[in-house]
Amino acid sequence: MVVTALLQNVATNAGVLVALVLVYAALSWPFEEADRQERARRINRRRLVCGLLFGLGAILTMNLPVTVVQGVIVDGKTVILSLAGAYLHPLGAGMALLVAGSYRWHLGGAGVVPGVAILVGVTLLGLVWGAQRKRMLRALGGPASVYAGTLWLFSLGLACAALAVVLVLLLPAAIRLEVLQRVVVPVMLIFPPATLAFGWMFEGVLAYHARGRAINAMLREQARAAEVFLHARDGIVILDEDETFLDANPAFCAMTGFAREELLGRSLDVTRPTHFDPALKREVQRAIETKGHFEGNISRQRKNGEVFPCTVKMNVQRHADGRFKQCVVICTDQSEAKRYEEELKRVAHYDPLTGLPNRSQVLRELQVAMAREPGGVVAVVYADLDDFSQLNEQWGKAVGDQLICELGQHLKAGLQPHDTFGRVGGDEFVFVLPRPGDVPDVMRDIDQLANRLRQPVQALGHTAQLTASMGVTFYPQDSTDADTLLRHADLAMYTAKDLGKNQVQVFDPSRDARVQQRRATLLRIEQAMKVGELELFFQPKMRLSNGSLFGAEALLRWRHPERGLLAPGAFLDEITGTPFSEVLDRWVAERALQHVAQWREAGQVVAISVNMAVPTLTAPGFIEFMEKLLLQFPQLPIYTLEIEILEYETMNDLALVAQTIERLYALGVRVSIDDFGTGYSSLSYLQRLPAQFIKIDQSFVRDMLSSDTDRALVQAIVGLAKAFGREAVAEGVETHEHAAVLGAMGCDIVQGYGIARPMPAADLLAWVSGYRLPALVSA
Repeated sequence: MVVTALLQNVATNAGVLVALVLVYAALSWPFEEADRQERARRINRRRLVCGLLFGLGAILTMNLPVTVVQGVIVDGKTVILSLAGAYLHPLGAGMALLVAGSYRWHLGGAGVVPGVAILVGVTLLGLVWGAQRKRMLRALGGPASVYAGTLWLFSLGLACAALAVVLVLLLPAAIRLEVLQRVVVPVMLIFPPATLAFGWMFEGVLAYHARGRAINAMLREQARAAEVFLHARDGIVILDEDETFLDANPAFCAMTGFAREELLGRSLDVTRPTHFDPALKREVQRAIETKGHFEGNISRQRKNGEVFPCTVKMNVQRHADGRFKQCVVICTDQSEAKRYEEELKRVAHYDPLTGLPNRSQVLRELQVAMAREPGGVVAVVYADLDDFSQLNEQWGKAVGDQLICELGQHLKAGLQPHDTFGRVGGDEFVFVLPRPGDVPDVMRDIDQLANRLRQPVQALGHTAQLTASMGVTFYPQDSTDADTLLRHADLAMYTAKDLGKNQVQVFDPSRDARVQQRRATLLRIEQAMKVGELELFFQPKMRLSNGSLFGAEALLRWRHPERGLLAPGAFLDEITGTPFSEVLDRWVAERALQHVAQWREAGQVVAISVNMAVPTLTAPGFIEFMEKLLLQFPQLPIYTLEIEILEYETMNDLALVAQTIERLYALGVRVSIDDFGTGYSSLSYLQRLPAQFIKIDQSFVRDMLSSDTDRALVQAIVGLAKAFGREAVAEGVETHEHAAVLGAMGCDIVQGYGIARPMPAADLLAWVSGYRLPALVSA
């Protein structure tokens, strides 16, 4: 009786289950949504709707129940909720349980508690079976196995039936046994097959969705492939077996200059250069036939005839039976990469400013010239522009760079075809001159080169009259390697600098040793300044008329770690005429004013004089340097600083020196002419230099007591000083008698060992406070 009723119930509600399958199929279909959050909201709404419909389907089955006893009903809702748990999302299954469970509770009756419990239990079992579906299917034979799917569904129905039977025990004791006897057999016989039958409908929906997703994935893949084909930066073409164009993407068309319509149906030969190597073509065809692919560098030709380098990847695609389908060719235009490579080579081997060969390229050309001139001679000329840094500071770097470029083109125009001309530094150039003749012949060419270099050069409205110091060495007379030849020419150039600039010097090995020694000494002195080995001593100057301190001269000393305390004569000759001379002069001035500031803080004002080379005074930027330096010591009185310059150095540019002296005086800095009388002075010369002091050379002062000539010369200098409104200062005063004679002549300021020896800065104030000038007797 119960079995028949249950079968009728399940059959009657088959339409409900089929409808639920269709609802599941519709609401579980995947869709695309760009916004991730919106997609999640839409999916959750679908899940809730699906669960609601499953719950309503369960309610429909409850309205066609099988009554076992009064208040105890059996129907198809158990199958529906178990399948809801197995195939719906937990959110949907929960909604179905909530709807169906609420309605069953509403119906009431003696079986309400076990009825609701059965609904909860089968839903949970469905969720467990659904969560373990893939694992169970693999364990039973694989997801594609019909046997595995049947066992999985049947086991779900069997578990749900067993649970329903067990939960019958929750009924009241009075009817428990009767109900159990009536439902055990029909439930165990009907629920598993019903679950299996309707479960396969849901499996069909899943398979349908899987096929749909696969088709969509394939369509998306094809769409992506089409996007890649259309928008790829590389050229892509599709060829048939005869290398005829089937298609070409826009990048390939842009690369070659052909329109797509011009390529379709034509042979690949239309993009091959006319001189395309037949052997290479056979190699490509052989690789395609044997390996099915080819990759390499092949030249292509644009529509306008321009040939360009191209990296090509060719792959043959075949049908499943091995028949040729199509050949896909990917082409990458290497023109830009080639240009970049050439630019890198140019930067590596050529000067970026002038485009001339740089040092590495000059060395390569020199090696070639050395190998190419058997029986001839190769001259290596190293040229450094004289005082070019001053032009840079005076006119600015832009003008300086343009001058270098103009000079480079000017010199390059006068060279022979096999000559090499390169720039190896800021204002340094190298010439490699291979000649079939001998050294005298090459020297004539070098002299012409030097004359050409001295011609005026114009740049940005400025005209420069340049000169250069040039060093030369000859191969094979100087039988060594290219790098050493360049170094020897460089050393000879430094010799030309030392000998007065604007000349040509040929490399001499013996002189090379002296030059290297001087450069090593110069580097050691630069290091001594940086590590604090250089310091200033001070020699007082006294006024004879009142016995007061007039000032002090700053004298450089070197506390050498091995040689002890060195006077300037031991090392200054190595500095003279070098760029470091200006650096050292500025350092001395700054250091001297620091000492003066310290003495002022101690209560003593001491005027100070420092020695400077005239090139330091006339160098661009010197006045600006002095302005900044004096601003660092605003507490010092005006005319605290005095600069001493050598008389004979002023002859090179008298007008510029005079202008500099006037500008220094305006800043509050006085100037004295040192070693006066040793140069080639004249009255007009003395008149043109507005120096405030004239220092009589100590050689005249020292011997004036024994030499009437020197005494007369000193007297004349003192007279000249008074006549031109200058004040005379006598150095080399070794005795009080010297001082007395000078005082009688009218020379009031004296300096020398007879007054005090040079002393460290720390000792000067103590000496000043304790010194008293002895009474002098006129000689």
